[in-house]
Amino acid sequence: MIQDPLTHERQPLVPETAPASENDETEPTLEQRAAELRTLLESRNVPISELGAEMGKTLVRRLVFLHIQSDLSPSRIVEEVQSMVRFYNKFFEGSTREQFHQGFFGEFAVAYALQEQLGYPVYYSTTEEDMEGKVDFLVDLEDGQPLVAVQIKSVYLRGDMDCVVYKPGVDLDSLPNELEVHISDRVHSTSEQLTAYCEEHSFRPMVIVIPSPDSDIPLYNLQTGLPVERGVGGKDKTELANRIWQGLDEKGFVTWD
Repeated sequence: MIQDPLTHERQPLVPETAPASENDETEPTLEQRAAELRTLLESRNVPISELGAEMGKTLVRRLVFLHIQSDLSPSRIVEEVQSMVRFYNKFFEGSTREQFHQGFFGEFAVAYALQEQLGYPVYYSTTEEDMEGKVDFLVDLEDGQPLVAVQIKSVYLRGDMDCVVYKPGVDLDSLPNELEVHISDRVHSTSEQLTAYCEEHSFRPMVIVIPSPDSDIPLYNLQTGLPVERGVGGKDKTELANRIWQGLDEKGFVTWD
């Protein structure tokens, strides 16, 4: 089998293994993950920003396992997710805790929508891509073009938000006026870092901005991390997936040629 040079040796969102059952013991337990993270914390050799990034990746991987690979019941999944959240909350306080929780649940929701609902392969970013380029994950739009480096921003918003997909340096000025100034400034700042990194490493930059669960009209669920269904056609067609697809089309990331 010929390896695709775009994705060779990259870690896919979902490992190529059979679905796990409720009794499958191959997936590391939360306690094992916790022990690994405590070791990192106690070593004091890992910057807090990098530690947070690694913890976030662990959270996303666990959500992938629970929602995509396992056959656990919905109620059991909610229990597992809330147990995981309680553990991670021990490492953060106040607004930092809220940002961590909403941010990485938002990342999972977007990755889930892109791969499980729109069918595009999603790959985890490396630590370097995450820290230096602010790349949350990469997407293969299967068009023979460079991978898309995606940056996710989960923001509080009053009212609705039609546009969720943005091209950095092109149309970020069209962000909703309802966004608080400091949030808008942060989106612009990190998108500039993303753009510079993509230019150097031949990626296509994309920023996806989604309303957080405490917004008037959220697009993902803070209890599960999944996109909100809102009666648009079942779990295979959510509003988040619809708006991402619309954005990919309108911003020229996908074409019909």
